Amino acid sequence: MEYCVARALLDGRITLRDFTDERVNQPEIQGLVSRIKCVESYPMAVMGADSSGLNPQSVTLQMKDGREYKRETPLAAGLPVSPMTESQLAAKIPRLRLPALEHKAVENSLSMLKGLRMLPDIKELMQVISRT
Repeated sequence: MEYCVARALLDGRITLRDFTDERVNQPEIQGLVSRIKCVESYPMAVMGADSSGLNPQSVTLQMKDGREYKRETPLAAGLPVSPMTESQLAAKIPRLRLPALEHKAVENSLSMLKGLRMLPDIKELMQVISRT
């Protein structure tokens, strides 16, 4: 978790490409990681219990001079009760795609996902996203 917070602070977002030994071991990242402390404010559900992800999520940054910056979101985007907008989804999918998946395949899969309810079955979508 500490790495993810540090990466988000430095880059503004996290992608699958950030999870390599080279990226994780960057000196500026490791310097930040050592200064991050994760505190559980909202206990996660235990295995087998409701794990819907409906707990609020928060981040607090405490500066050396004592100032604090806090951000809390009651529901993460992407949950059934808080779905992503089309523009959020369109921005996220290309960032999370596997490097081997070509840009055109990403565009095709996004187009299919928008009309998922209209697809007779998902075979075609699965073929597009499973190509390497």
